[in-house]
Amino acid sequence: MKRLTLIFLPFFALTSLANDDLSMVQEMTKSLQQKKSPKSFLQKLSFSYGAKYLGPSLSPSYQEGATYNRFNSGQDFKGDNTDPTGSTQVYHSLTFGLQAWKNVKLSFTSTFQEELNNEIKYETYNSDGSVYATNNRKIGTSYNNQRLNATVTNIYSNSSLFVMSNFYYEMPTTQFAKDTDMLYGVGMQPLIGIFSNTMGLYHGVKFSFERDYYQRQEFRYQCESYTCHTKRQTSRISTGAYIGYNVSDKLGWDGEVTFDWDQDGDQVETNEFSKNMDDVLEIGPRYQLTPQINLATKLQMAISDPSIDKSAVLATFLLSL
Repeated sequence: MKRLTLIFLPFFALTSLANDDLSMVQEMTKSLQQKKSPKSFLQKLSFSYGAKYLGPSLSPSYQEGATYNRFNSGQDFKGDNTDPTGSTQVYHSLTFGLQAWKNVKLSFTSTFQEELNNEIKYETYNSDGSVYATNNRKIGTSYNNQRLNATVTNIYSNSSLFVMSNFYYEMPTTQFAKDTDMLYGVGMQPLIGIFSNTMGLYHGVKFSFERDYYQRQEFRYQCESYTCHTKRQTSRISTGAYIGYNVSDKLGWDGEVTFDWDQDGDQVETNEFSKNMDDVLEIGPRYQLTPQINLATKLQMAISDPSIDKSAVLATFLLSL
C-alpha cells in the first residue's frame, strides 16, 4: 500500500465535493498515513479538523456577501428549481478516530456551518416559474446530525485498482431532525482508485448511497381549508470521477465532477429519482504545508445548466493529527 499512499494521499486530503465528504476524506487520509499498525492505545487515536470556505462567485450579479451555494440548488416539493443564492460560508468538521484494526478506523464526526452575511436575498417561485416571494437567508451557525463512521481503506486491491469505503450511522441530533421525527440514517461511500503508469497521475470514481429513516416518510394533513402534503428526503445518491497530478511532493492539481439525485417520501420504494443538487465541476491546486496541514483552493461551476452565475471559489484547510 506504500505506492497508494504516496500517489493518492494528497488527493484524499483535500478533495471535497459535498460537505459530508470532508469528514470521510479526513478519516481516509489518516488511515492511509498509517504505514503499520499502531502498538499502543494512544497511537491508535487521531483527531482531524477541516474547514471549507465557500467564497464569492465569478458573477458580478450577486449582492455583496452573496454567492452561489450548490446546497441551495435542486428542486422544491413542486419539482421546480430552487434559487441557489446564499451567503458566503465556512463549513467546519471535527473528527475523533480510533484505529481499531489495520485497515479499519472507527470515528465520531460533528459538523456545522457558519453563514457569514445577513440580509442575503433569495427568491421562491410559482409553478409557472414566476417569482412568488423574495426572502432573506438565515444568518448564524447551524449544525448537522452527528455520525459514527467505519472507514475501510483496503477492501480490495490488485495491480490495477483499489477499493475503499466509508460506512456511517447518522444520529438525529439536530432540532430539525427531532422535529421531523427522524429515526436514523445510514450510508455507504465507496471509492475506486485506478493506478496510473504515469508518475504523479491518479484517477478514479467515487459513489455515495445514503438513506434516512423517519417515523413517517410521507403523509397528508389538514391545513385549514386545504390538505397539506409532506415528503421527507429519504435517500440520496451521488457519483463522480476525479483526476489529479502531483507536480511535486507538496504541490498538485485536482479536478472532479459530481452528479446527484434523491428520493422524497414514498418515492424511495420505487425506481424513480429526482435531481438533488446541481451537478458540478471543481478544479484547482492544493499544497501540503506540513505532513499534518493541507491547503487547497478550487473553482466550482455547475455543469447542469452552466452559467457564470453558478460558480464559486472554494478554499479548504485540513489538519490531521
